[in-house]
Amino acid sequence: LSSMKPTYESSYIMQDKINEEIVASLISKKWKCDMVRQGHYDSFDYIAMRGDNIVAFIELRSRSHDYGEFKDCFISLTKLLRANELKQTTGLPCFFVVSWLDRSGWVNLDQIFKLKRSGKKWSRRNNPEISELLGSIPIDKFKMFN
Repeated sequence: LSSMKPTYESSYIMQDKINEEIVASLISKKWKCDMVRQGHYDSFDYIAMRGDNIVAFIELRSRSHDYGEFKDCFISLTKLLRANELKQTTGLPCFFVVSWLDRSGWVNLDQIFKLKRSGKKWSRRNNPEISELLGSIPIDKFKMFN
C-alpha cells in the first residue's frame, strides 16, 4: 500500500506542473515576458523576465473547480511575508495567479488580506494535525486574463 501513494502524488504533481506551464504560457503572452520556473525551494514558482531584467515574482495555483464555487482563494502567510520582503528589497511586484477550470486571474500581493487559520481537516502537507495561517483573498479581487 505504501508504494501506491508516491505514484498518486507523482501523477498529481505532474498534472499540476502541466497546468502551471499552460498558465505560465498565457502570462507570457499577455504580459509580454518570459516566464522562468524557479527551483523547488525558491519562494515563488516563477520569475517574469524581459530581456535580462527580472520584472516580477509569480506564484501560480491551479484549482480543480470553476471560478465562483468558493468566494475566497487562500495563500499561505509565509508567501505573503516573503512577497512583502521581496517588494521592499527589490521594488518588484509579486503576483498570485490562479487558474480555475473556466478562467484565470491574478492579484498583486502588495495589499493586506484577512487572515484565517486552516482547519485540521484541511492541510497542504497531508497532515491533519498541522494548521496554517492563510491570507484569504476574495476572488472578486482577481483581475481576469480571460
